[in-house]
Amino acid sequence: MTNLNAAYLLFIAIAGVAAVTILARYFYVYYKLKGKRLVTCPENHQFATVGMDAARGARESLLKEPVLRLNECTRWPEKHDCAQDCLPQIASDQVGRRVPKIVADFYRGKACAFCGNPVSDVDVWWLHQEPGFVDSQMHLVSWETIPPEQLPAAFAAWKPVCWSCSITETFRKEHSNLVLDRPEYKHTVKH
Repeated sequence: MTNLNAAYLLFIAIAGVAAVTILARYFYVYYKLKGKRLVTCPENHQFATVGMDAARGARESLLKEPVLRLNECTRWPEKHDCAQDCLPQIASDQVGRRVPKIVADFYRGKACAFCGNPVSDVDVWWLHQEPGFVDSQMHLVSWETIPPEQLPAAFAAWKPVCWSCSITETFRKEHSNLVLDRPEYKHTVKH
């Protein structure tokens, strides 16, 4: 191997490591910033759901520390020109304000309103085993159908339902002609 070939291989190796490092930084920042977050709007002190401009932040992170910016908010378009004073809430708690984390924290340690068993395996939800809620009229509601800014009120008023009971009750509702209720096995809401 000549010195020229060795230098060429060294250059390719260094360029490859640099490219992998740059791409790793880009995707790390992108995934850190993406996703919906729940904040308290400083203007009206109500909950709002916001989304970060993850792609822009990831691009900026290649040259400097990214500046946090919103690219969506439930108070827009009316308040699109706001000062984005909610950004310090996100900067101080990047993970804790993400909607899936807030939902997981709510369910952790809670018992199902139907069977009384703990609502467990919150990390398995991404396999489409999401728990639900039962509202005051005993209607089953998926947390994904609730706008994120309304989740805190739902947490306060409704009871958690585990995935198994959610599936069972959904089947009972949608296919009542296939279900035979036996009183000794019928679900009752735990108080």
